[in-house]
Amino acid sequence: RKDYDGSEFMYQKALEHEPMDATSLCNYGLFLQNIRSDYMRAEQLYKRALDCDNSHVSTLCNYATLLTTVKKDYQKADE
Repeated sequence: RKDYDGSEFMYQKALEHEPMDATSLCNYGLFLQNIRSDYMRAEQLYKRALDCDNSHVSTLCNYATLLTTVKKDYQKADE
């Protein structure tokens, strides 16, 4: 069952309660990237997650993937 609207609603609710939670920000970003193809919002969430925890491994990996596969920004991904 692919209740993407329900999933997105739950990500938004989680962030209402914990807006600085790097894991929730990262997971929502990945959802936006892979399910909604909303790359701009995904990048914003990855940046917010890294502002909260600049060594959050999942965010670093997911953001680098977005930068290389979607934006073709290999230099920024390497940073």
